[in-house]
Amino acid sequence: MLALAAVAVAFAAADTYVVVLALVDMMQGVGLSPDQLQRAAPIISGFLLGYVAMLPLIGRIADLRGRVPVLVAALVIFAFGSLVTAASYDMTSMVAGRFLQGVGGGGLVPATLALVADLYPRERRGVPLGLVSAVQEIGSVIGPLFGALVLAVADWRAIFLVNLAVGLVLAASIRVLAGPPTIGHQPHAPAPKSRGWGPIDIPIGRLPDPVGVLLTLAALALGGLVFVRPTQVLRDLTWGRIFIPYAGDGRWLTPVGLATVLAVLLLVARCLTARRPLVDLRAWGRS
Repeated sequence: MLALAAVAVAFAAADTYVVVLALVDMMQGVGLSPDQLQRAAPIISGFLLGYVAMLPLIGRIADLRGRVPVLVAALVIFAFGSLVTAASYDMTSMVAGRFLQGVGGGGLVPATLALVADLYPRERRGVPLGLVSAVQEIGSVIGPLFGALVLAVADWRAIFLVNLAVGLVLAASIRVLAGPPTIGHQPHAPAPKSRGWGPIDIPIGRLPDPVGVLLTLAALALGGLVFVRPTQVLRDLTWGRIFIPYAGDGRWLTPVGLATVLAVLLLVARCLTARRPLVDLRAWGRS
C-alpha cells in the first residue's frame, strides 16, 4: 500500500510540470494566442496554490480521519480536477481544474509520510521516508517527459484524461489493499493503526487552530491574487484599485501585496504565541 501511495505522490509531482510542453496548446484550447503567455501563468500557479494550501492542513486531517481515507479522498479530488481540466472550455474552468488537482496532489505527501510513521517503527523510518522524498523528485523530473510522450500521440486533453484514469485506479487499489476499516477498535489499537484506517486519538483542544487556518487561507488567497493578477479583477473599476502600487511599480507595494505580507506576519505571530498552533514554530527553534 505504501508503494502505491508513493506512486501517487510521484504522479502528483509530475503534474506540476506536465503542462510545460503542452502550455501553448492548452492556451489555444481556451482561446489564448501564443503571444498572451503571461495570461496563462495561472495554469501553473493555480496548481501550485492548491498544492501549497493543503500541505500545512492535511497532516492534522489525516490524524483525525485516518491515513487511508485521506489518501483516497486526495486521489479522488485529483482525478476530478483532471476531469475538469480536460473538459475546460475557458481560462476560468481550466484554472479551477488545475487548482483542484493541486489540492488533491498536495494532500498526498503529508498523508503518505504519516502512513510511514504508522507502518514502521521509529528506528526503521529513515529509508521509507527517503524513498517517498526520492519518488517525489523523480516525479518532477518525469513530468515534462510524460507530457511529451502523450503529446506525441494525442492532444493536451489526453494528458489529463490519463491523470483521471490513473488517479481513480490508484484510489481504488489503495482502498482494496487497505481492507475494510475495523469497527469498534481502540484509538491506539495496533491493527487499524498499522493499516492506516484509524484516526489518532486527539482531544478536542488539539483540533486545528481555527485562527491559524483562517490566516493561512487568507495569506494563500491574497498571495494568489498578487501572483496571478486576474484580468477581470484588474479591469474592474473598483477591485482593480487593489493592484495599484502606492509607490513605484512593485507588486508588493499594492494594497493586496501589503495585505498578503500582513497576513503572513499575523500567521507567524499566531504560530509563535498560540497554545496549540497550526504549525509549531517554537518546536523548530528548540530542535
